[in-house]
Amino acid sequence: MPTIRDVARACGLSAATVSYVLNDSRAVRPQTRERVLRAVRSLDYHPSAVARGLSRKRMDTIGVVFPATRESASPITSSYYAPVLDGILEVARRERQNVTLFQTGPRDGARERLSAYRDGRCDGLLFVGVAEGDEVVDALAATDLPLVIVGSHGSDARPCRVDVDNEAAARAMTRYLLDLGHRRIGLVSLAPLHGAYIPLRIEGWRAALSDAGVAPCPGPLYVEPSEDSVRDALEGFLAAPAERRPTALFCLRDVEAVRVLRVLAERDLCVPGDVTVVGFDDRADAALSSPPLTTIRQPLREKGAAATCLLLDCIAGKAVAGQEYLLSTELVVRASSGPPPDVARFPFAVPYPDPLKEA
Repeated sequence: MPTIRDVARACGLSAATVSYVLNDSRAVRPQTRERVLRAVRSLDYHPSAVARGLSRKRMDTIGVVFPATRESASPITSSYYAPVLDGILEVARRERQNVTLFQTGPRDGARERLSAYRDGRCDGLLFVGVAEGDEVVDALAATDLPLVIVGSHGSDARPCRVDVDNEAAARAMTRYLLDLGHRRIGLVSLAPLHGAYIPLRIEGWRAALSDAGVAPCPGPLYVEPSEDSVRDALEGFLAAPAERRPTALFCLRDVEAVRVLRVLAERDLCVPGDVTVVGFDDRADAALSSPPLTTIRQPLREKGAAATCLLLDCIAGKAVAGQEYLLSTELVVRASSGPPPDVARFPFAVPYPDPLKEA
């Protein structure tokens, strides 16, 4: 392949002058520019991205780190990660940035991962759906490598972050259920160790109930990410005395909400006639569940786009360390939610008094 020195010889100029023309870094005479471009076309010269990156100390490449997931072997086919990646790629195309994808596995060592992330191929990193307590994130956040977390993460190093307002969204969903007349609103959740967003959503649920003077009933039903775990957790709920059984179940992820719908169908319980079920995320299958799921819609594509813009600002030195952007969510009402069962049809489901109305 021809080099920049070959171009310089062909047009009788210095390599530095050729570089000025190709990088548009200094003003040169129009005649000189044309001589260089004519030689470039004649030799079919293509600048080396690596050499250009080394000279500019900028590779025009961002790294995107995804975890290996149970749902899918590839983030490209994941109902959560794929829209986020779409938003990242949209901004990267617009800003003429290359994207390198990394996918972590459960056996990947911290030392090896740090070496790969800091080998100079990327100007900065986006971590999407990073595991809680990931020591690599804290280690990178303490360096000068630009870093942005997409989603919630309990890092003490305070990296820049983009997420939705999980607490406000959960509070809005709980208020919606209260407005329907529900006073016994149960919560189905993964254990908090599965993600920093879970305590935020639980806090939103508790806060909305507290504002309305309603006690949690029952406390959170913690489940593992499997249908059998959901089935086991619901056994206790279904076996509870009717007057203490929740009339609504707020699932903190659509994954669990869809599983709850299947378990309730196995028990011949009607949704929302016997119990309302709502979720969070608005996954692709939420609208296709039976019945279609009422849920909180996350702007996943916008999440990826905003995180990429923030990372590019970090790379350019325009962002403040620890900067956070919280995006708004949307309550999507579908057929899985309705008022609590009426006393005539379901005498065991007398709702708790509404303290706001009594006041």
